[in-house]
Amino acid sequence: MRRIIDVHVHLYPEKRLGGLMRWVHRGMPDHPVPVEITVPQVINDLREAGVEKFLAAAFPLVPGEAQELNRFNALLARSIPEMIPLGTVHQDDADPEGLAREALCSLGLKGIKLHPMMMRMEINDPRMAKVFALAQEMGLPILLHTGFEEGYGRDIPGEEWEKLFRSFPRLTFLLAHMFFPDLPLGFALLDRFENIFLDCTNVFGMYGWPEGPLPFGISRPCWGKETFLSAVEANASRVLFGSDHPAGTGTMGKIVEQVETFGLSKEAVERILYRNSHQLLNRLGLE
Repeated sequence: MRRIIDVHVHLYPEKRLGGLMRWVHRGMPDHPVPVEITVPQVINDLREAGVEKFLAAAFPLVPGEAQELNRFNALLARSIPEMIPLGTVHQDDADPEGLAREALCSLGLKGIKLHPMMMRMEINDPRMAKVFALAQEMGLPILLHTGFEEGYGRDIPGEEWEKLFRSFPRLTFLLAHMFFPDLPLGFALLDRFENIFLDCTNVFGMYGWPEGPLPFGISRPCWGKETFLSAVEANASRVLFGSDHPAGTGTMGKIVEQVETFGLSKEAVERILYRNSHQLLNRLGLE
């Protein structure tokens, strides 16, 4: 029987969830998930797809929003046993470390989600160093958006990522989207840093995208399918499954299918969909 742990799900208050889905439909007009989807419907989709556990990620668009999102996630998780809720902060908040401490200590959230592109955040901003240090001290992960930079008008040099990972060698980083389309960077970093994992959210879907431009003006990957396939097989123990649901590259069922039918070995598929995340969450004390 197929087992799945999803490290990249988005749950938001109604207004933010609607805004997310309107943005998705602007970039992908034929997206099969309706704009009006609700949090209970997202949860039902995950359960129907066989997801046993999932990380629920939210991030602020502006300073002053993070606390509301953190409290929303903490409250929601009380009624959803599969949910592992993450907190967030904004670099322009008056006290990012204080917000992170409230999220992780007082509210009991299980890590931090950051989206440097949408938040216009410098990843080595000294204001965020105490946030990373707190997560490292507590043994909790950071889910960090990487890649798809063209769609956001941002470019974060590889040297900046290396500096961040060197600065916090005991902090577990889950790197969403594998730096797509610059996949060579993501896999090169795996060789240099033991504390990072690649979250494959949307990458398999981009390889299966029809001819023509990719959504949001993103370039096609510089690696062909076979090169990417070989890289994933060789590093299958460091790749995690993420869906981005409800904002991924299809329905939940389709996103799982994209991984299962890509041409990977049976063992690699099982590792990506379940075993890697299961082992990691156990090591972090989150399962």
